[in-house]
Amino acid sequence: TARQQPYIWIYCFLFMAISAYVILNLVTAVICDKAQQIVNDNEAERLFEMRQEEKRNMKDLKSIWEVLDEDGSGLVTTEEFDAAFEIPECRDKFFLLGFDEEEMKQLFRVLDTDGEGELSVQEFLKGMVQVQGDC
Repeated sequence: TARQQPYIWIYCFLFMAISAYVILNLVTAVICDKAQQIVNDNEAERLFEMRQEEKRNMKDLKSIWEVLDEDGSGLVTTEEFDAAFEIPECRDKFFLLGFDEEEMKQLFRVLDTDGEGELSVQEFLKGMVQVQGDC
């Protein structure tokens, strides 16, 4: 039969080459799809972890607020704020949030946006989130 069809080997070679090319492309597509799924899963996981971290930070900030508000008035005065740094628990939490001693002394003026000399809980939380975002 080779004498009747002398160029059959070209057809066979092309068929095998194209088949191999198609199979390799399919394998590559599957690998790329899996890699993309892994990346998407990692992004979703990172987003979930960031949200959990944000919740933990807000809880920490609220617990700091409770320590700062010694008289339970719902407002923290300059005196209460300065006195809180003598409390190791409060000072340590500020250190964990990335504030050194000099920054902590200036922090009240930064957080007191209305200049009344008192911080409400909303003013404190909003200001701390902004200050942490600027760091």
